[in-house]
Amino acid sequence: MDAKLGTFRARLAGAHERLDSVSPPGFVAWSGGKDSTAAALLAVEHWGADFPVVAFRCGMEFPETVAYQDDLAAARGWSFHVLQVGDYLSEMVRSGAWDHNAVADPTQSPDWSFHTRITGPAEIAHERFGPLMVWGIRSDESKKRRMMLGSHGRQGVVHRRDGTTTCAPLQRWTARDVWAAHAHYGVSWNPVYDRLEALGVPEVSQRVDVMVGANGTGQGRMGWLAMGWPEEFRRLAAVLPRMREMA
Repeated sequence: MDAKLGTFRARLAGAHERLDSVSPPGFVAWSGGKDSTAAALLAVEHWGADFPVVAFRCGMEFPETVAYQDDLAAARGWSFHVLQVGDYLSEMVRSGAWDHNAVADPTQSPDWSFHTRITGPAEIAHERFGPLMVWGIRSDESKKRRMMLGSHGRQGVVHRRDGTTTCAPLQRWTARDVWAAHAHYGVSWNPVYDRLEALGVPEVSQRVDVMVGANGTGQGRMGWLAMGWPEEFRRLAAVLPRMREMA
């Protein structure tokens, strides 16, 4: 047990070292998932309660996520900001991909999903809060992330050509480290995880994200949504009828 505690303390120290290597102004991007919550706790501890914690909302978040973010931010006294970043559901309808009888809108950008959820919100937040973005991604999640965070001696910090910087203080953390951070800071996790656990979802697939995404249909996600959030499933399937084929 002492050895595990020592490892976790080393993880915390390493995370603060990464934060030491960058400087505000900026913000921490907070999805309400376990990793971004740990990143937010670290960033606020490192720079103080005035460091902005920013949630990007597109209208497709789990109801529990919205309540979790609002309640936790208030309880911790964070400088919490919500950016409404477009209507993701309307964009999905426009794509025509979710209805066999629909015709895609030819004016829709081919990278609409990435822009609506990633690049567009980031541009708005950088303009409002500064060039630094702290986020809760980890190297052990995928080979792509290992390359992005660790290549060229980056150590979780990426300086981009547009003048912005991203910092991943959890670069070398494991999922166990992230849960340990919740306990360390005395913070509960998003209740979406409890519902996914009750549905029998494998731990590796227990992710807090939008309820339905342009690419988020694999690993049984539509079935889990139908079982765990039936009212939300019916509401969305009314305008995205192909969801029923995937449940």
